[in-house]
Amino acid sequence: MHWWTDAPGVLAGHDLTGGGTWLGVSRDGRFAALTNYRARADVRSDVPTRGTLVSAFLAGERMVPMAYLRRGAGEGHRYNGFNLLAGDFTRRELGWYGNRADAASSLDQMIDILRDPCMADEDKLPATGLSIERERVLSAAFIETPEYGTRSTTALRVQAVGNGLSLTIKERSDDDGSHRIVRSGRFECAFELDIAS
Repeated sequence: MHWWTDAPGVLAGHDLTGGGTWLGVSRDGRFAALTNYRARADVRSDVPTRGTLVSAFLAGERMVPMAYLRRGAGEGHRYNGFNLLAGDFTRRELGWYGNRADAASSLDQMIDILRDPCMADEDKLPATGLSIERERVLSAAFIETPEYGTRSTTALRVQAVGNGLSLTIKERSDDDGSHRIVRSGRFECAFELDIAS
C-alpha cells in the first residue's frame, strides 16, 4: 500500500501485472474493495482487469457510490466474476455490486449457499502457492478443518422502501455463545429495521 504518484490522493496497493488495485482509499473519503468470484472455468483472458473498477472509483471523477455501482452494473458482463464495494465516508454511503449475483434469493437460501461444505474438484482449484490439500479445503464456501473454519454465516439485504431503506439481516451460527464450535448451525438470530434516508 502506498500513495500513488499517477493519481495523487489515492492510497492503495497496485497490481503491477494488470493495473488497478483490490482495496484503497482516497483523501476525499472514498473507499473501494474488490474480491474475485472463484469460478476458474468461467475465467476469460480477453477481458479487462477487475482491479480497474476500484482504481476508477478512487481516482476518477467523484461519484456517489450507488451511481458508480449502477454504471458498473451495466458493464459488469465485460469482466470476470467479482464483488465490488464502493463507499464514501463523508457521505456515509456504502454499496455493493456483484456481477455473478442473484439478488432475488431469500436470506435462508443465501445462508444455505454460504454453508455449502462441498470442495472443488482438483482440476478446478487455483494455483496460489498453497498445497493442493489446503486449496481443496479453502475451495468450500463453508470451511471445516480441525484448526480453522467458518464460525457463523450472515446474510443481509437492503431494499429501497419509499424514501428510506429496509434492512433485514439473519445469522446462523455454530457457536452456542460459549465460543466453542457446536455443529451444525442451530443458533439463529434475525433482525429487521428501517433506515431513514
